[in-house]
Amino acid sequence: MRQRGRNKRVMRRSRLFLLTLLVTAIAPATAAACPGEDGPVWIDHAAWGVHGTPVAPVLARPGTLLAVQNDRWRDSYQARGADTSGWHMQLWNLVGTPKAPKARDTVLAKVPTLVSLAEQMTTCDEPMLFLNEMVTVQAREPLTANQRRYRWNIVALAKALHERGVRVFVSLPTVPLAKTKTRGYWRELSRHADFAHQSYFFSSREIAKRGNVGGARYLRERWTKILQRLGTFMVDPSRAALTVPFWSKSPNSGRAGLNDTAWFRVTRIKTRVAENLSRARGLDTIWTWGWQTNRKTGEVDADKPRAACHYLNERDPALCNPASL
Repeated sequence: MRQRGRNKRVMRRSRLFLLTLLVTAIAPATAAACPGEDGPVWIDHAAWGVHGTPVAPVLARPGTLLAVQNDRWRDSYQARGADTSGWHMQLWNLVGTPKAPKARDTVLAKVPTLVSLAEQMTTCDEPMLFLNEMVTVQAREPLTANQRRYRWNIVALAKALHERGVRVFVSLPTVPLAKTKTRGYWRELSRHADFAHQSYFFSSREIAKRGNVGGARYLRERWTKILQRLGTFMVDPSRAALTVPFWSKSPNSGRAGLNDTAWFRVTRIKTRVAENLSRARGLDTIWTWGWQTNRKTGEVDADKPRAACHYLNERDPALCNPASL
């Protein structure tokens, strides 16, 4: 099955070859890595709310790896030279909710479709699928029977996908309770899935106020504590990952009223700290979130394409030149 998936990806990318040549002729000579290669690999959420917005063509270029969930988005990004991986936005639709978990047979019946999704979306040799998001991470104990079923549904799904060659990433909004009695559960889940922590709990204004050195220290201390705590719940702590927010609306970790200069500086500090910390701890991936535009929730910022360019430039100056926007 994995070989068939690779053959399909080769055929698809051959169809896009001519258009990609046109793009790469003027693009930076940077190649995207895949997890397990040299250092942490950045993977940017570019599915819901991102495709078709002004930030999409900034993110989609040779040297980036974008998480998507359908063929149309995948093809348009790959045509611009980007690599892609799989994303599933609604984990609850696969396993149910803590109040109403799905039957185990129903969960496992979705595995073939999800394997196909991961294979079709991923340009790396190892198919990848990000599952958004797990809840009840810090539920009060003892858990109810339904909460336990919900949690073990996630293990069953991750295990089945893992056994079929898919690298699974489970999004966690928080770190499990320090005094939990279910530590064995988390270690079992970590055998089959990476943990991508939503590392949103910091103040952008505090970073801006403290400047490059102090702001970086402030953020590094917070993220270090998160990774240290999360690692205690994992068989292999290198499979932990930060999910770094680049949204605008949040009053804390968003733009928080900062002017262009301060906001772009904060964007660079977040990028630099995540890269350095992940590299120092031997982590495989770094995920980003918040590039979407959603007028219903107020997540709209005309400067988001420029922020994305500053983010890419901090990763690698060859990826994007902010002066060009």
